Amino acid sequence: VYSDNGVWSSGASRIFSLLSGWGWETEYISSNQVNSGYLDTSFNLVIFPGGDAGAYNRDLNSAGESVIRNFVSGGGGYVGICAGAFWATDRIIWHGNEIDYPLNLIPGTATGPLEPLCNPGSSCWIDVEYTGDHPACDNVTGSISSYYFDGPEMDSPGTAVFARYTGLNTPAAVATEYGSGRVAVIGIHPEMSGST
Repeated sequence: VYSDNGVWSSGASRIFSLLSGWGWETEYISSNQVNSGYLDTSFNLVIFPGGDAGAYNRDLNSAGESVIRNFVSGGGGYVGICAGAFWATDRIIWHGNEIDYPLNLIPGTATGPLEPLCNPGSSCWIDVEYTGDHPACDNVTGSISSYYFDGPEMDSPGTAVFARYTGLNTPAAVATEYGSGRVAVIGIHPEMSGST
């Protein structure tokens, strides 16, 4: 679980706790560790939690971005939650302004915050509809009240949509393959719900 500048510590610690409770060997990694190549084949998955994608972009240099892309293309997994979703997407629209983050694991556009769901800069609980037909859902189906804080909707052609914002009927979560690995990004914070 990435844990460095810009990471929302409550989300990161909740992710860590959930994974550890499910029996996963889990550790925190820093930007220095990623930039120096610490993320290798001994890991199965890297999770970039919510927080500040701009801080991720500042702290993870081009070498770190290459490490992440090589890790995923070599068979690893990447999960991006909220800021981690923005940071992984080819094109970002933030408050109407285009931002270019060079990680580019997910095709398409991540747009946020979604003012029809919640006032920008504020958090709220919203309904998200899970499809249940993709492994990233782990058979979760139906509408689930989910924590939202300025996350993106995903316009990502060629990806599998596994959750939608109920009020907008737009993709809240998508997944795709990247080389031999897999990428899943989600605009809400599933780690904060007791159901996901």
